[in-house]
Amino acid sequence: MISSLRNSVSLLALLTLLSTASTATAEFKDGNKQLGISPGGKAAFIDYNNDGWIDLFAGQLWKNEGGKKFVPAKDSKAPGGEVIWGDFDNDGNVDVFQFTGAGSLHRNKGDGTFEAVPFPKLPTVNSRGAAWLDINNDGLLDLYVGGYEIWTQRVHPDAIFINQGGGKFAKQWQNLQYRQGAKEGNYSARGVTAGDFNEDGFVDVYVSNYRLQPNHLWQNSGKGNGKFTNVAMAVGAAGKPSQVINYTGGITYPVCGHTIGSCFGDMDNDGHLDIFVGNFAHGAAYQNRSQFLRNTGPKGKYKFEDKSAGSGLGYQESYASPALGDFDNDGDLDLFFTTVYGHNHS
Repeated sequence: MISSLRNSVSLLALLTLLSTASTATAEFKDGNKQLGISPGGKAAFIDYNNDGWIDLFAGQLWKNEGGKKFVPAKDSKAPGGEVIWGDFDNDGNVDVFQFTGAGSLHRNKGDGTFEAVPFPKLPTVNSRGAAWLDINNDGLLDLYVGGYEIWTQRVHPDAIFINQGGGKFAKQWQNLQYRQGAKEGNYSARGVTAGDFNEDGFVDVYVSNYRLQPNHLWQNSGKGNGKFTNVAMAVGAAGKPSQVINYTGGITYPVCGHTIGSCFGDMDNDGHLDIFVGNFAHGAAYQNRSQFLRNTGPKGKYKFEDKSAGSGLGYQESYASPALGDFDNDGDLDLFFTTVYGHNHS
């Protein structure tokens, strides 16, 4: 039986790094109260007004007041909710795309305010993830938007929108597997991340699918035409398939994991992009745990090896979205891993 999960939104604490010359260790503390913020939802740091101070978005936009505190940027006209940031018009100001609901694109005017600009209608009303990426290497940021689900409506496709320049976007592609009555498809995307896993100079897309569904690794054709092929199963990046399950409407697929988020990163410093997959996993053995997938590079034809067993990552049921960064500047990527349930620890 596939378990239903009601998503809860956990507050993200702003963590400040403390360090001293006399110690080689680092300590974090909760800086929310000191800095005046009460964030919620997915978070991002950006300098939206180009004043040299990093601002915060977490459910809403927070303006950095000279490193002393954050205040709500009420006059910015920035959207709330679930968003991603990128400079789609190459004017040096970071813009914002809201991927929840009907979807909306907001251009940074360069004066600390945003304005909504026309954007094609999304083929889904419930997205949980999107990514900016230059699909065709024309120097303009395009968009990949994942489609999630509404429990009684299972057809919510992913889509690609190509930046045409001049502030215009056109829908290039919609996942054709998402059709009513299909024997396979109707995947529930929870996260989207981009990286050039096969080092051909064209960015690829990894989609984190929920409901024990295989994940997608969309390989860019490399021809600049915006076309992709799902190679996840072929290169070992879809998850660990076990039994085949009969799903709603006669749909079948091999059981993998409840993936919520994933990220690309060179975790073993061999020069090739690996993938860390964050899986919400109940106790049943057939549900995939979180995975460290090592990229074998050109010698291994860019296939992925599951190195999870030796990674040192323990099991927690509600692991969610991973993030990689070298917080201690030792040359190795470190992992921050969020959880859904309050009794589990990030």
